[in-house]
Amino acid sequence: MSDFLQVLLDRKQVISEEYSSIHRALTQPDFHVESLKRVLSEAASQFASLPDDPNVLRSEALSILEQVPQVFSENWQQLVVARESLSTRLRETEEMISSYKGWCEEEEKRKALEKEAEKKKKELKKSIKNKKTKEPSRKTGRKRKTGTRPPTTLKKFRQAESDLSSSEDSEG
Repeated sequence: MSDFLQVLLDRKQVISEEYSSIHRALTQPDFHVESLKRVLSEAASQFASLPDDPNVLRSEALSILEQVPQVFSENWQQLVVARESLSTRLRETEEMISSYKGWCEEEEKRKALEKEAEKKKKELKKSIKNKKTKEPSRKTGRKRKTGTRPPTTLKKFRQAESDLSSSEDSEG
């Protein structure tokens, strides 16, 4: 497995764990209770610093109580948005993993085809060197049935022959 694929799989794992923790927070009341306790304790400390006027205290207490549903709603919405964001990131990462795996498979096929072509070229050179394969001609082309390909094309034959002669020149 390549390093890049491992990075993508690690990223998917991290995102999945974050998604799970947010989903747990959404479905467990303790998380919401804790956030409301935190907000109410802040409000209580601010409430304690108010003057002792009963009208002011009453209006501030009503204001705090009216804001409790809004605080709960904001907390809930924040978690929902975070979960949607993580779900999008997870889908993108899975798509990247899928694309990368597809690219790797195509690359392996391409390399296998290149190896096969190189192997055939070596075999052709060997058969040319041993005089087993002759240069294709028009005469042999006419004898071939329609729609069949020659075992060796003239172009490939001449390239292999050229490679052989150039390697002999460099050796000699």
